[in-house]
Amino acid sequence: MPKPNNFLTAQEFAKTAGVSPATVSKWLREGTVSGVKRSGKWSISSAELAKVTPSGKTTETHSPTPVHKSNPVSPATHIASKSYSIREFSDLTYLTEFGVQKWLKEGRLKKIVAADGQVKVDGTSLEDPHVKRLLR
Repeated sequence: MPKPNNFLTAQEFAKTAGVSPATVSKWLREGTVSGVKRSGKWSISSAELAKVTPSGKTTETHSPTPVHKSNPVSPATHIASKSYSIREFSDLTYLTEFGVQKWLKEGRLKKIVAADGQVKVDGTSLEDPHVKRLLR
């Protein structure tokens, strides 16, 4: 195991932790693992390895349920009658607001037009397997 004051790239960290680089990127985005960007690449202290178990699972308990930054969402709220603004749907997934709008235009997401003309995403879109893999 590397010394605590050594820094690893995301790829080195992933290999040492026994997970994919994509998982390390996810941990960095979530704040599960702390790192610093140097010259556009992540540097992660080897001491951060203590935050993950040998199986690659984080030691912190994270709910697999997507969470809106200001409004926690439980699986029970993902019902057909629920709809999300483009921004809310973007916050729930790894899609940008532009990506959500593009998917709506392409018909990959179900669209609801509110009485005031505002376009919303139908909550049933979250049940699509292509969208499920993008949940935060």
